[in-house]
Amino acid sequence: MISSTLEQKLHEHLRRLPVEQQRQIVDFARALSITRVRGVSGQTLLSLVPLRPMMSWLWLRLLRKVTGGSTKTGSGGDGALPPQS
Repeated sequence: MISSTLEQKLHEHLRRLPVEQQRQIVDFARALSITRVRGVSGQTLLSLVPLRPMMSWLWLRLLRKVTGGSTKTGSGGDGALPPQS
């Protein structure tokens, strides 16, 4: 929960805002309070994907953009992951 002094400060700052902005903030706070976490966390995803090939793939894609596509990847140059050795 939120401490009473923090809540008082928030109310004080809210009162200084125009009514429309107050409504937007209240709507945003309501949305935050009802939103549930969905999906898979980034930490879990990182543990599932071998990081080194992924970083190599991202690096090669970046190089292709910078060099205008002259960097070959995989066997067909189509952005696929290169074969692991």
